[in-house]
Amino acid sequence: MLDITSFVREKIFRRPKLVIVTAAEELSEKQTTKLGYFLLYCMFGAILASAQWTLSIIKDIPTAPTAVPGCIISVLDTFDIKHDSYSNHGYNDYEYYNNYEQGEQHDCLLTSENPTFDFTNEYNTVKEAYTSILQVGKSLKILESEKESLEYIQNNTQKDYNTSLTEQIAEEETQVYDRQTVQTNLRESRAKMATLDAQITEQKNSIQSLKSKYNPQVLALKQKIDTADSDYRRAYLLYRLYVALLSFAFSLTIFAILYKMYVAQKIKNSPHTVIFSVATFAY
Repeated sequence: MLDITSFVREKIFRRPKLVIVTAAEELSEKQTTKLGYFLLYCMFGAILASAQWTLSIIKDIPTAPTAVPGCIISVLDTFDIKHDSYSNHGYNDYEYYNNYEQGEQHDCLLTSENPTFDFTNEYNTVKEAYTSILQVGKSLKILESEKESLEYIQNNTQKDYNTSLTEQIAEEETQVYDRQTVQTNLRESRAKMATLDAQITEQKNSIQSLKSKYNPQVLALKQKIDTADSDYRRAYLLYRLYVALLSFAFSLTIFAILYKMYVAQKIKNSPHTVIFSVATFAY
């Protein structure tokens, strides 16, 4: 490594040599042109790029462990009693579920060999209820959207009614709003709002009932997911360690070969010494 350090000090940082050159030493490798330096720098960069590319290929040699499928996590979120998960992703989950059942989705694997887990039985026990919750959640989102629109209309109607009362108190001859008409519209909107609230409450109670009924099955699924997730973390740690050891072995092997060639060229005082010194320094 002392020779490489001397090369870097002399050629790159323009520092004095660390070793004294004897009179009989061949200086041809010391007389590199500027173009030669440029090519050496290019070679240094090419070595780093090719080494990085090779290391990226090494990552694909061992099979990465399979993580807990996202659709199973979605099942737990849907059955979570603490919050109304349907309001966050109910409609999207329903569309995803339909596509998955029709074979259009293939990224939800219920089984795995690395690490070993199988959610098929646990998933099938809550599958029907899960579908029902998503269907009700889809309807619930539609009702809530209608309620928001009705609230907007009701607020405007209330403002119109207030304006009509003001006009009546002021005894305006020409009134913009007919108080009776506005009052009728306001009653109708309130009646519709009451109906929507009742429907929304019914749908929410239906969802909560399903969640409570299937809570034991969901707990069993959660316990299995926790176990699978723990196994996955351990398997992934071993996978990363395996990749690191392969990468280190690759780099160390190439470095040892290049360093041996560099030493051989240095002993022969070859003009190619500088090339092998750059390659060795890169690795």
